[in-house]
Amino acid sequence: EFPKPSVRIARLREDIQIMKQLWTREHTDFEGEFYHLEQAVNNPKPVQKPHPPIIIGLIFGRQLMPRLAAEFADGINIYIREDKNCVELFNLMGELCDEYGTDFERMSKSRCVGIHVNEKYKSADDYVAEQINASLYPEFAKHYYGIYEKAIVGSPGQIIEEIKEQEKLGFDELVINPANLFSDKSAEATIREMEIIAEKILPAFE
Repeated sequence: EFPKPSVRIARLREDIQIMKQLWTREHTDFEGEFYHLEQAVNNPKPVQKPHPPIIIGLIFGRQLMPRLAAEFADGINIYIREDKNCVELFNLMGELCDEYGTDFERMSKSRCVGIHVNEKYKSADDYVAEQINASLYPEFAKHYYGIYEKAIVGSPGQIIEEIKEQEKLGFDELVINPANLFSDKSAEATIREMEIIAEKILPAFE
Protein backbone atom coordinates (compact mmCIF):
# COMPACT_ATOMS: atom_id res chain seq x y z
CA GLU A 1 0.00 0.00 0.00
CA PHE A 2 1.27 3.45 -0.94
CA PRO A 3 1.97 5.32 2.33
CA LYS A 4 -0.01 8.44 3.14
CA PRO A 5 1.74 11.83 2.65
CA SER A 6 2.64 12.34 6.30
CA VAL A 7 4.51 9.01 6.34
CA ARG A 8 6.34 9.73 3.08
CA ILE A 9 7.39 13.15 4.36
CA ALA A 10 8.58 11.70 7.67
CA ARG A 11 10.63 9.18 5.69
CA LEU A 12 12.04 11.97 3.53
CA ARG A 13 13.09 13.82 6.66
CA GLU A 14 15.17 10.84 7.72
CA ASP A 15 16.52 10.49 4.15
CA ILE A 16 17.86 14.05 4.28
CA GLN A 17 19.36 13.63 7.74
CA ILE A 18 21.14 10.45 6.65
CA MET A 19 22.47 11.89 3.40
CA LYS A 20 23.86 14.97 5.13
CA GLN A 21 25.72 12.74 7.57
CA LEU A 22 26.99 10.38 4.85
CA TRP A 23 28.24 13.36 2.84
CA THR A 24 30.07 14.99 5.75
CA ARG A 25 31.16 12.25 8.19
CA GLU A 26 33.57 9.35 7.89
CA HIS A 27 31.08 7.01 9.57
CA THR A 28 27.36 7.41 10.14
CA ASP A 29 25.22 5.98 12.92
CA PHE A 30 21.50 6.63 12.68
CA GLU A 31 18.51 5.30 14.55
CA GLY A 32 15.16 6.46 13.20
CA GLU A 33 11.62 5.26 12.70
CA PHE A 34 12.35 4.05 9.17
CA TYR A 35 16.13 3.58 8.94
CA HIS A 36 18.90 2.08 11.05
CA LEU A 37 22.56 2.59 10.16
CA GLU A 38 25.69 1.42 11.98
CA GLN A 39 29.05 2.83 10.92
CA ALA A 40 27.80 3.45 7.39
CA VAL A 41 30.39 4.81 4.94
CA ASN A 42 29.98 6.94 1.83
CA ASN A 43 33.11 7.51 -0.23
CA PRO A 44 34.23 9.45 -2.09
CA LYS A 45 32.78 12.54 -0.46
CA PRO A 46 31.04 15.15 -2.63
CA VAL A 47 33.14 17.84 -4.31
CA GLN A 48 30.70 20.52 -3.10
CA LYS A 49 31.25 21.54 0.50
CA PRO A 50 29.85 20.97 2.99
CA HIS A 51 27.57 18.94 0.69
CA PRO A 52 25.49 19.32 -2.49
CA PRO A 53 22.62 21.78 -2.06
CA ILE A 54 19.38 20.28 -0.84
CA ILE A 55 16.51 21.51 -3.02
CA ILE A 56 13.00 20.68 -1.84
CA GLY A 57 10.02 20.84 -4.18
CA LEU A 58 6.79 22.45 -3.00
CA ILE A 59 3.38 21.92 -4.59
CA PHE A 60 0.65 20.79 -2.23
CA GLY A 61 0.21 21.47 1.43
CA ARG A 62 1.14 24.33 3.65
CA GLN A 63 2.23 22.40 6.74
CA LEU A 64 4.63 19.48 6.49
CA MET A 65 6.67 20.10 3.33
CA PRO A 66 7.26 23.85 3.87
CA ARG A 67 8.32 23.08 7.43
CA LEU A 68 10.73 20.42 6.18
CA ALA A 69 12.14 22.91 3.67
CA ALA A 70 12.56 25.58 6.34
CA GLU A 71 14.52 23.14 8.49
CA PHE A 72 16.78 21.52 5.89
CA ALA A 73 16.65 23.11 2.44
CA ASP A 74 19.29 25.20 0.70
CA GLY A 75 16.69 26.03 -1.92
CA ILE A 76 13.09 25.43 -2.92
CA ASN A 77 11.50 24.62 -6.27
CA ILE A 78 7.85 25.57 -6.75
CA TYR A 79 5.52 23.92 -9.24
CA ILE A 80 2.31 25.91 -8.90
CA ARG A 81 0.41 27.74 -11.65
CA GLU A 82 -0.85 30.85 -9.88
CA ASP A 83 1.58 33.66 -9.01
CA LYS A 84 -0.44 34.66 -5.95
CA ASN A 85 -0.04 31.16 -4.50
CA CYS A 86 3.73 31.41 -4.97
CA VAL A 87 3.79 34.71 -3.07
CA GLU A 88 1.72 33.17 -0.26
CA LEU A 89 4.16 30.27 -0.09
CA PHE A 90 7.14 32.65 0.05
CA ASN A 91 5.51 34.48 2.96
CA LEU A 92 4.88 31.22 4.80
CA MET A 93 8.45 30.06 4.18
CA GLY A 94 9.77 33.31 5.60
CA GLU A 95 7.80 32.78 8.80
CA LEU A 96 8.88 29.15 9.13
CA CYS A 97 12.53 30.00 8.49
CA ASP A 98 12.37 32.55 11.29
CA GLU A 99 11.00 29.80 13.52
CA TYR A 100 13.85 27.42 12.63
CA GLY A 101 16.54 30.09 12.65
CA THR A 102 17.35 29.68 8.96
CA ASP A 103 17.83 32.45 6.40
CA PHE A 104 15.07 32.42 3.78
CA GLU A 105 16.76 35.18 1.80
CA ARG A 106 19.79 32.96 1.19
CA MET A 107 17.70 30.09 -0.18
CA SER A 108 17.63 29.64 -3.94
CA LYS A 109 14.10 29.96 -5.31
CA SER A 110 13.21 28.28 -8.58
CA ARG A 111 9.98 27.62 -10.41
CA CYS A 112 8.94 25.12 -13.08
CA VAL A 113 7.32 26.89 -16.04
CA GLY A 114 6.22 25.99 -19.54
CA ILE A 115 7.59 28.37 -22.19
CA HIS A 116 6.01 28.26 -25.63
CA VAL A 117 7.16 30.59 -28.39
CA ASN A 118 4.11 31.22 -30.53
CA GLU A 119 2.45 34.53 -31.32
CA LYS A 120 -0.94 33.03 -32.21
CA TYR A 121 -2.01 32.93 -28.57
CA LYS A 122 -3.59 36.04 -27.12
CA SER A 123 -3.05 34.72 -23.60
CA ALA A 124 -1.73 31.73 -21.71
CA ASP A 125 -5.36 30.64 -21.21
CA ASP A 126 -5.73 30.24 -24.99
CA TYR A 127 -2.68 27.99 -25.05
CA VAL A 128 -3.97 25.96 -22.10
CA ALA A 129 -7.37 25.48 -23.75
CA GLU A 130 -5.71 24.22 -26.93
CA GLN A 131 -3.56 21.74 -25.01
CA ILE A 132 -6.55 20.40 -23.08
CA ASN A 133 -8.58 19.98 -26.29
CA ALA A 134 -5.68 18.19 -28.00
CA SER A 135 -5.15 15.77 -25.14
CA LEU A 136 -6.25 12.15 -25.20
CA TYR A 137 -6.79 12.60 -21.46
CA PRO A 138 -8.52 15.98 -21.11
CA GLU A 139 -9.35 15.56 -17.44
CA PHE A 140 -5.71 14.91 -16.61
CA ALA A 141 -4.61 17.83 -18.81
CA LYS A 142 -7.13 20.13 -17.16
CA HIS A 143 -5.90 19.10 -13.73
CA TYR A 144 -2.25 19.48 -14.77
CA TYR A 145 -2.60 22.98 -16.20
CA GLY A 146 -5.10 24.06 -13.58
CA ILE A 147 -2.75 23.36 -10.65
CA TYR A 148 0.85 22.90 -11.75
CA GLU A 149 1.98 24.42 -15.01
CA LYS A 150 2.68 28.14 -15.24
CA ALA A 151 2.44 28.73 -18.99
CA ILE A 152 4.41 31.60 -20.53
CA VAL A 153 3.47 32.09 -24.18
CA GLY A 154 3.88 34.63 -26.96
CA SER A 155 6.69 36.25 -28.93
CA PRO A 156 10.28 36.18 -27.63
CA GLY A 157 9.82 39.78 -26.47
CA GLN A 158 6.65 38.95 -24.56
CA ILE A 159 8.29 35.94 -22.96
CA ILE A 160 11.30 37.99 -21.88
CA GLU A 161 9.01 40.50 -20.17
CA GLU A 162 7.11 37.72 -18.40
CA ILE A 163 10.34 36.14 -17.20
CA LYS A 164 11.35 39.51 -15.76
CA GLU A 165 8.06 39.52 -13.86
CA GLN A 166 9.00 36.16 -12.36
CA GLU A 167 12.17 37.73 -11.05
CA LYS A 168 10.13 40.47 -9.41
CA LEU A 169 8.09 37.81 -7.62
CA GLY A 170 11.31 36.58 -6.02
CA PHE A 171 12.45 33.71 -8.24
CA ASP A 172 16.13 33.58 -9.17
CA GLU A 173 15.86 30.57 -11.48
CA LEU A 174 13.29 29.05 -13.84
CA VAL A 175 13.19 25.39 -14.79
CA ILE A 176 11.91 25.54 -18.35
CA ASN A 177 9.63 22.96 -19.90
CA PRO A 178 9.46 23.84 -23.62
CA ALA A 179 7.40 20.82 -24.72
CA ASN A 180 3.84 20.95 -25.98
CA LEU A 181 3.02 18.05 -23.72
CA PHE A 182 -0.24 16.99 -25.30
CA SER A 183 0.49 17.82 -28.95
CA ASP A 184 0.94 15.16 -31.64
CA LYS A 185 4.07 17.03 -32.76
CA SER A 186 5.58 17.48 -29.33
CA ALA A 187 9.12 16.44 -30.32
CA GLU A 188 9.22 18.73 -33.35
CA ALA A 189 7.74 21.63 -31.40
CA THR A 190 10.15 21.12 -28.54
CA ILE A 191 13.22 21.20 -30.79
CA ARG A 192 12.07 24.38 -32.53
CA GLU A 193 11.20 26.13 -29.26
CA MET A 194 14.56 25.18 -27.76
CA GLU A 195 16.28 26.72 -30.79
CA ILE A 196 14.31 29.96 -30.41
CA ILE A 197 14.93 30.09 -26.66
CA ALA A 198 18.66 29.56 -27.22
CA GLU A 199 18.91 32.10 -30.04
CA LYS A 200 16.60 34.89 -28.92
CA ILE A 201 15.54 34.62 -25.27
CA LEU A 202 18.52 33.41 -23.25
CA PRO A 203 20.96 36.05 -24.61
CA ALA A 204 18.72 38.74 -23.10
CA PHE A 205 19.69 37.51 -19.64
CA GLU A 206 23.42 37.08 -20.16
